[in-house]
Amino acid sequence: MAKQPGYVPPAKYEQETEALKPSDYSDTGQTYAFVENCQSRVTYTNQTGFMWFDGKVWQESEALALGEVQRFTDKQLAYADSLVKTATATMKKSGASQILGAMSKTKAQQTFDEEQAKSYQVYESAKQFRTLSSRTKRSRYCGCLVIRPA
Repeated sequence: MAKQPGYVPPAKYEQETEALKPSDYSDTGQTYAFVENCQSRVTYTNQTGFMWFDGKVWQESEALALGEVQRFTDKQLAYADSLVKTATATMKKSGASQILGAMSKTKAQQTFDEEQAKSYQVYESAKQFRTLSSRTKRSRYCGCLVIRPA
């Protein structure tokens, strides 16, 4: 399998997917994540507006730049969904899900042991990431494509 074209070793894949997460779950954080991941394919200049790189030449096209945003948010959403799924399984395994099902969130958090608290924290973070990714995808714009220089 490792010899197949396009193979990405697990350690490198983890790095690439983790880079999809913004440092904070705000529009600014989302913009920085987009730039970090897509700066070699999307740019903006005052003279030409948005440009997209097809691998050979830069094309003046806001539509193609928006396409890059859509591909980016597709990747983010898929990664966020996988994080939520993994975190949900971890919460279930630790017993945190059962505690949450039996009492209020505030009361449950007070009764969590260290492992349950950590699994709940990871779950909440994954949900926030998924919410941000979904919101950005629905809006069709990443913050960097909305800001226009004066």
